[in-house]
Amino acid sequence: MPGDPDTRALKRIKMEVGRRGGAATYFFKTAARGPKDVRYAPDSSFLQEQYLDLRNAGFEVALHPSYHAYNHGLYLREERDALRRASGADVTTARMHFLRFDSLATARLLHETGFRIDSSLGFATHEGFLRGTCQPFLLYDLSNDEPLKVWELPLAVMESTLFNRRHLNAMQAIDRSTEIMRTCQKYNGIFVGLWHNILWDESDCPGWGEHFTTCLDRAGSEEALVTSLRSALESWK
Repeated sequence: MPGDPDTRALKRIKMEVGRRGGAATYFFKTAARGPKDVRYAPDSSFLQEQYLDLRNAGFEVALHPSYHAYNHGLYLREERDALRRASGADVTTARMHFLRFDSLATARLLHETGFRIDSSLGFATHEGFLRGTCQPFLLYDLSNDEPLKVWELPLAVMESTLFNRRHLNAMQAIDRSTEIMRTCQKYNGIFVGLWHNILWDESDCPGWGEHFTTCLDRAGSEEALVTSLRSALESWK
């Protein structure tokens, strides 16, 4: 429903980013193939309005594959095609559900399906750099011993990790995120942050919305470019 907290957050995230002159990448699901997937209709009239608003504002529409799609090429292609049909966007960016990533399969399947950017390689239990870098890098096909034409923009911070796994309060989460931002700045990297559309639900997620807007403001105070993954990669290159 358009009035529920999740829907309000979906709209407000865009508003908060846009009023600061930025853009972002929005990840949408198009299939629910297991109990860990959230089921909704990607071609609903409400979401079609959101796709259009996002694209007009310079935001990127990207795929959040279902729980079992990370190593299943047919699922990945079907879900990508469904989002393309529903949104009218050229969907070339993905982030796997639950950050599931098989080193022997996922990168190759992303390449074969036509994706050009992934952002799945991050810690679920801790902030920081899973692969030891904040810079984009090309994914590698271990089976064929060759680089692929898929860029990884490694995830650095996920808000649920800070609050639910690390049990930080809002100020601690903000300070830790700021430290990660400064590390990315120091090493000419890209800070990739992940926020869900449950922000500002203070009964279940106290402080999450404050964390989001304060991180935006701190990025702005450093004159950082706040943008989509696709645009960030183009600027970094």
